[in-house]
Amino acid sequence: MKKYYVLENKEKNDKTAVKKGFSWPAFFLGTWWAMWHEMWLVFAILFILTYGINIMKFQMLNNMSPGLSTFLFFLSLAAWLLPGFLGNKWRVYFYKTDGYEVVGEMEAKSISAAYNILLEEEAGSKNHGGDGIS
Repeated sequence: MKKYYVLENKEKNDKTAVKKGFSWPAFFLGTWWAMWHEMWLVFAILFILTYGINIMKFQMLNNMSPGLSTFLFFLSLAAWLLPGFLGNKWRVYFYKTDGYEVVGEMEAKSISAAYNILLEEEAGSKNHGGDGIS
């Protein structure tokens, strides 16, 4: 079972779930993952960092010192690892800036199972007059 943050926006009457821990989609897709989730500041920083490093490496390919080459390699590696380790935390942060608050945690097999649990809880609270008893 995976753990998920449960976030709620009372103004929008909306709940969502975000997985805790490492984000494989963010790791593999990096900048494009940030764009998909409309985290524009993260997208811009990752884009400039990732592609700026690569442009510098190609521009200086023939006359780069070994020390600079090693530094750029590790900086590039960090730019690809960072979204995997921090991606879900960034999502929670941006949800909070959009008026959501963390109201709890849950365990589920997948994100779709977590959403189903949220929908069942919401339906249960509506059937019982909004008292949260299901």
